[in-house]
Amino acid sequence: MLSYLKSLFPLNSLDLKHLTWKLCTLLALTTAARAQTLVSLSVNNMCVNSNGVVFYFTSLLKTSRPGRSYYISLYTYSDKKLCVLYTLHEYIDRTREKRKCDQLLVSYKTYKRISTSIIARWIIDVMGTTGIDITLFKAHSIRSASSSIAFRSGASLADVLKTGDWSSAKNFQKFYCRDTCMSENDHSNTFMNAVLQT
Repeated sequence: MLSYLKSLFPLNSLDLKHLTWKLCTLLALTTAARAQTLVSLSVNNMCVNSNGVVFYFTSLLKTSRPGRSYYISLYTYSDKKLCVLYTLHEYIDRTREKRKCDQLLVSYKTYKRISTSIIARWIIDVMGTTGIDITLFKAHSIRSASSSIAFRSGASLADVLKTGDWSSAKNFQKFYCRDTCMSENDHSNTFMNAVLQT
């Protein structure tokens, strides 16, 4: 999948469909976010700072807990071909004048609001294009795959739990972690770097 995403470059040569697919998949990979979370990203709740971009959520998500805020942070990655932040900026520039809502990811045909099922379909389309067996793996498989790879590649358990918004290591281990040892480790790699360097 990463090889295919790297091939979608330079960004200014991509049609909006493939740019959208790339951004959606990179967001899913680097944040371990659910489709509901991705569809809830808003350009109005986006804060650009010197370190990257932070998306805040004003509506309740599937895992929202009372008194606890959740946000998604995106950072620069050294390889522009896989940089979610670089792709995000290109996507926002490309859709800025045409978008018909504040939702970050919009339809590449109508520029209107999309649903979680559309997000899932885009991810499945990318998976199918890369040769992944989509009769065995679905869009939500990317969440367990990226978090398991990140943990195996050196991201700390605390970083994985925070990125994926898991309430406990027990939930992560039971439902998402695949073929990994669940011991806490000391590595300082971020979730995103661990996934993209695989």
